[in-house]
Amino acid sequence: MRVLLPIFSTLLLAGMASAQTPPAKAVNYGTGSVMNQSSTKGTIPMPSHVTYYTSARTRGYFFKAPVAFAVIGLQVPDLLKKGYQNVALYRLQAAPPAWSKTVNVKPLYFKKWAKSGSYLPVLPPVIYNKGDYFAVLGAASAKNSKVMSNDYGPRKPQVQVGGKTVTLFRCGMQYSIAASSGPGANGVGPMWSEVNGPIARVMANIIVFKTPFPRLDTTAKPVLGTTAKLQLTANVPSTTVGVVILGLGRTKIPTPLGTLLVGSPILFGTAVPTGSGIVSLPIPKDPALAGGMVNFQGFAVALPTNFGASNGVEWTLGY
Repeated sequence: MRVLLPIFSTLLLAGMASAQTPPAKAVNYGTGSVMNQSSTKGTIPMPSHVTYYTSARTRGYFFKAPVAFAVIGLQVPDLLKKGYQNVALYRLQAAPPAWSKTVNVKPLYFKKWAKSGSYLPVLPPVIYNKGDYFAVLGAASAKNSKVMSNDYGPRKPQVQVGGKTVTLFRCGMQYSIAASSGPGANGVGPMWSEVNGPIARVMANIIVFKTPFPRLDTTAKPVLGTTAKLQLTANVPSTTVGVVILGLGRTKIPTPLGTLLVGSPILFGTAVPTGSGIVSLPIPKDPALAGGMVNFQGFAVALPTNFGASNGVEWTLGY
């Protein structure tokens, strides 16, 4: 269902930037929620060890989440008895680009030089919705060392996550995540993928949610003079209608119906029949709007039994 929603220039001029020509951007942030939810404990099982790769570089794996889940613990194998583990956990909007292209990433959880042999608690848990990309880098090392002992498994192993079969693909950085400065330091740096290469093994304990959260994604970026588009996917069973609201800035306010992620929400929205569909927003071709930022959040209404809130989406208008 296509819904046409006009945007008024006076609304979008809030928080305007500069006379530069910024590119149009769309970024997902935060995580959704479902009012009535159930969950079970699970794992991301690892295939058997194949070999080692020792270098001041870090490897791992990624996959597209087939269900909603939260990571509550991580452990890096240390079969060589180096003594310590280093791990960085990421939530991405898309798969890392194929080598030699990269995308700069920042972990939602990071730990270095933690003693090996047990799971590291991930606090707060890192939550993934169905359709998010899970990525992890991890290796063992000696204390205070930047030399990574990556524990390699096979190429493209298939495992069960929340009862669904997924393929794990190789990703990595050409740097040590245990470095204290420079690219890769503390897990921040350029990530790439090599889908035909061996993964580096990292175990994860997870909590699997029965009902995925609503999703809000950008399918056409907010380029001046074009029609930008949002895709709302309800995911909540028995949803009768979806709603997308607009606001300015990010926030994180718990409510009885879910977490509000849109700052200064404006009493203005659009209904999406059945809860899933496209919201189309014409962007005026006005250079004064370049650099302006607006925020969106979607909701799936299945009352009186349930209600779901999506992730947030932040747009930067540009070219």
